[in-house]
Amino acid sequence: MCYFIAEIISEIKTPSELKKYILIFDDPVDSADFIYFHSIIAFIENMELVLKKILNTKILKFGQIMVMTHNSLLHDRLSKSFQFRRSITRIENISIFSQSAIFLS
Repeated sequence: MCYFIAEIISEIKTPSELKKYILIFDDPVDSADFIYFHSIIAFIENMELVLKKILNTKILKFGQIMVMTHNSLLHDRLSKSFQFRRSITRIENISIFSQSAIFLS
């Protein structure tokens, strides 16, 4: 994954160009990667934050990020992570959590 991200960074001139990119992760975790499971998920969840620091920018967005998997644990964790993030509304410096932040297992 690090090589993949480094390759993307080498192709762009400004962070705003990342809006043109659609990232597709096809089964990033398989049964052999159980040791790395949480690290891989944490990287996917925080990829934009990490790249903001690397590229020294405050605003960074990819066009779209897609994760395809057969791993139910990966699906559940990423679904909860991204659903929670989407449900936060920021007004000035105040975060308002909407009712849609409730997760169903």
